[in-house]
Amino acid sequence: MPKSKFWRFQSWCLRCSLLSGLVISPMTSPVISMAADAPRSPATSPSIAICPAAIDRTIQNIASRYHLQRYHWGLYVQPLTGATPLANYRGQSLFIPASTTKLLTTAAILRQLGSQYRLRTSIYQNPASNPLAPTLTVVGRGDPTMKNQQLQLLSEQLKKKGWRQISQLNIGVGYFRGASTNPDWEWGDLTTDYGVPTTSLILQQNAVDLVVSPQQAGQPLSYSWQNPLSAAHWQLDNRSVTSPIGSASNVMVQGVLGKPWLQLTGQLSANSSPQTLNLAMLDPIDTWRSQFQSNLRQQGITVDRTQVLTGEPPQNSVEVAAVESPPLGELVKEINRQSNNLYAEVLLRTLGRSNPIHATSKSDTADLGLE
Repeated sequence: MPKSKFWRFQSWCLRCSLLSGLVISPMTSPVISMAADAPRSPATSPSIAICPAAIDRTIQNIASRYHLQRYHWGLYVQPLTGATPLANYRGQSLFIPASTTKLLTTAAILRQLGSQYRLRTSIYQNPASNPLAPTLTVVGRGDPTMKNQQLQLLSEQLKKKGWRQISQLNIGVGYFRGASTNPDWEWGDLTTDYGVPTTSLILQQNAVDLVVSPQQAGQPLSYSWQNPLSAAHWQLDNRSVTSPIGSASNVMVQGVLGKPWLQLTGQLSANSSPQTLNLAMLDPIDTWRSQFQSNLRQQGITVDRTQVLTGEPPQNSVEVAAVESPPLGELVKEINRQSNNLYAEVLLRTLGRSNPIHATSKSDTADLGLE
C-alpha cells in the first residue's frame, strides 16, 4: 500500500524514483535525505555513473524538467564523512513529510522492542466456564500479517482440546484504544486499500479485492469478490459498461458518503483482461469473526453465541491457542520498502502499548505511541 493521500498535495515520500537510473561513484558514501516525491521512472532507465561533484548539477537538471515544475522538491545529499553537502536543492524548505515519517516510527519501535519482537494473537479460556463447552476470548494485538491460514491454525488448536461446542466466543477489540481510522483521511481514502482501519484483529490487511470483467459490448461489467465474506458489508451499485473492442478502458469504484455503498463506474473494452480493484473492508472485526467461525465449523466446532469485548479477559484466564506474527524486523522491512500504511499504524499503536502509562492513561494508544 505505497499510496498516500499527500499525492493530492504533490508532496510525497521520494523513493529515489527519478534517481533510479543514477549510480553514485564509490569515491564516497553519501547519505541522501529527501522530503518530496515524484512519479517513478520506467524500469528500463539506463544507469548513469557520475562522480560526487556532479550530483548537485544532476539533481538541479532533474528537478527543473518541465513536467516536474509543478511539484515541490526538497533534497539534501551529504557524505557519511565530512560536513560539506554534495547536493542541496531546497534542502532547508519545509514540506508535508508524508511517508518519510515511517522511518521515525520504525526506528523508535526497533529501539523500544527489538527486532525479534512478535505480535501474538491469543485465545483464552474463562476458568469459570463449562469445561466441555467453554467461554473463550480472542485477544488480537494487531498482527497485520494475519491471513486465513493463521485462523485455521487457531481453530485446529481448539479442536485438539477436544471441544465440539463453544458456549460463548468473545471477540476482543480493546487492545488498541481510540479511533481505528486516522481523522486526517479524506472520505475518498476510506474505501481504498491504503486507508483501511487499524484494528486489533486484522485479516488480509483489512482489504478485499473486487475483480471486474467485460461482457458483450453494451452490457454492464461483471464483477466478483475474491473473498465474499470480506465484502459482505458492501452494497455495489453497478453503473459500468462494456465498451466495443479496441476502445479505451477506464473503470473505477468509489464510496457513497455516509452509506455502505460502492459505485462501479467507467468502462472496459470487450477484449480487455479482468481488472482487480483493491478496497477496504467495511467492518474488519465482523469479517474476522465470520471467517473464524466458518473455520471452526469446518473443524466440527459450533459456537452458541458471540459478542464483542472491549475489556480484558477475566483474571486467571488460560491461553489455549495462539499464533504469532513474523519478527518485528520483517514487519519493518515491509513498512520501509513498501510504505505500508497499515503496518506503520499498527507499529505506532504497538509502541503506544509499550508506554508505561498506557494502563492508567485515557489517551489514545496512537497518541501514546507518538509521545
